[in-house]
Amino acid sequence: MDKIISITQLDSEVSPRKQSAIFRSWDDEIIYFIMLDRFHDGLNRTSIDSRTGFGDEEKLKSFCGGNLKGVLLKLDYIKALGCTAIWLSPFLENDDKYHGYAIRNFLKVDPRFGSLEDLKLLVDECHKKDLRVIMDVVVNHSGDIWSYQEPSATYDKGKVYTFGAWKSREWPVPIELRNPGLYNRRGSIINFDEYPETLEGDIFELKSFRNDHSPEARKVLELLASIYTYWIKEIGVDGFRIDAAKHFGIPALKQFVESIRDYTEKAGHQDFFLFAEVASGDDLAEEFLNEITGLNAVIDFPLHFILPEMIRGNAYPDQFIKLMNHRKKLSEGKSKVTFLDNHDQLGQQVKKRFAADLSEKQFEFGIGFLFCFPGIPCLYYGTEQGLDGRGKSDNAVRESMFALDNQFEDLFLQDNFYFKKIQEFSNIRKQFPALSKGGFKLLEVLELTKGVKYGNKKSILAFSRTYESELMLIICNFSSNKKIKGLVRPEKERYVGAFEKIKSTSSNSNNNFLEVKTEENDSTIAVELEPFEILILKKINGK
Repeated sequence: MDKIISITQLDSEVSPRKQSAIFRSWDDEIIYFIMLDRFHDGLNRTSIDSRTGFGDEEKLKSFCGGNLKGVLLKLDYIKALGCTAIWLSPFLENDDKYHGYAIRNFLKVDPRFGSLEDLKLLVDECHKKDLRVIMDVVVNHSGDIWSYQEPSATYDKGKVYTFGAWKSREWPVPIELRNPGLYNRRGSIINFDEYPETLEGDIFELKSFRNDHSPEARKVLELLASIYTYWIKEIGVDGFRIDAAKHFGIPALKQFVESIRDYTEKAGHQDFFLFAEVASGDDLAEEFLNEITGLNAVIDFPLHFILPEMIRGNAYPDQFIKLMNHRKKLSEGKSKVTFLDNHDQLGQQVKKRFAADLSEKQFEFGIGFLFCFPGIPCLYYGTEQGLDGRGKSDNAVRESMFALDNQFEDLFLQDNFYFKKIQEFSNIRKQFPALSKGGFKLLEVLELTKGVKYGNKKSILAFSRTYESELMLIICNFSSNKKIKGLVRPEKERYVGAFEKIKSTSSNSNNNFLEVKTEENDSTIAVELEPFEILILKKINGK
């Protein structure tokens, strides 16, 4: 199979593999993102207790040695954490980039990660263990496979630069991509939020494909559709995460998604999941979801930009409330993939892991919020070990989970605080369908405590999740140092009755259950929350 170099070879070479027979709503999934080069190298190592990942920022600029066999070795670990799907960083052959997003051969597994047979075995074993597999697909660009004739090429008002030369006789593959006319050739992006620059320019040295209305752009889309339907057939993945969708643009992505949907529906893969990285505000994310019918979800960057900062005390619940009030109702069947931490720390001068500089109480609070909030939660590898990497570049938060200077140590303990807290909240989410599929409503809160840290900034945030007859209340105190009393004011007719306490993160809470009753003539619920306490309540039916 490594000898495939042309699109015309694909249909004759590939027999479609059967996808998983997992009958579960994607809303019920908990995704675990794996950066292949940094996760595990497949050696039989002993886990040590450390929040510091392996490799300094300089070493982490290069390949570390993680591979597909290493993921296979840790599937039971991922399942024990409570995750139900894995998202693999790009595994196609790259030039010199460990992260996988600089592809030179779109039809071959990068030998540094393993073989095609390793990949097939991994997907098969995931399906046996009831784990779905998501492939990270790159459609916006190739790797740095050719050079400009000009010595310096940066975006300049749409100027088209002169194609210089291919950097190798071997790449790109498929050979149909060996056509300068299929690339934008506008130089590297300087302003990532300026249009049309962000659509036309190159992301650093990666070479952007044509994505306009030209015949060349249509040819690119045909090639990309053939490439990625080939991988669905070849390995039986269950979904795609589409990289850099903002830069590819809505019209081009719409055509790509339609082509993938056309194949998956004909092949009987109606539940194939497609979600896109739209690294922008809510308006653009909503536009992608509304304009692209076959797109299931986008990654929730607006939540990511606010929630960790709220937990660190740098943002306030009223900013979150403003975001929620701004959000339009999503189309039926649409969702968002939510996260606290990931491999791209956009717009941050200092890159840092979610757990960096956080107390255990703050960490637990953040995980609890993520697992109760609408969307499909996604965990970044190493978060469950409390990795605390920080530095000037994204490399600092892409630590290795296995030792780079010996063959004996790794970081996969299951009895530490961080692993156990994620495990606990994942079990709660699975137990109550309202937390994964339920409707969302912000609730009015009247705070009764004066002199809180943030002055007139409210600290308590409350919302409900409702699915069929199941009603959950989630009440959170974002104050770092004040116990706060408050009255939560839900809708009278729906909320009157008794509530069972499912979980409280308060260190002083010893009871496993708590009933909160509301009077017939007053639907307020009186609460008193410790700093960084999250309270999860379930309405007792019939009361």
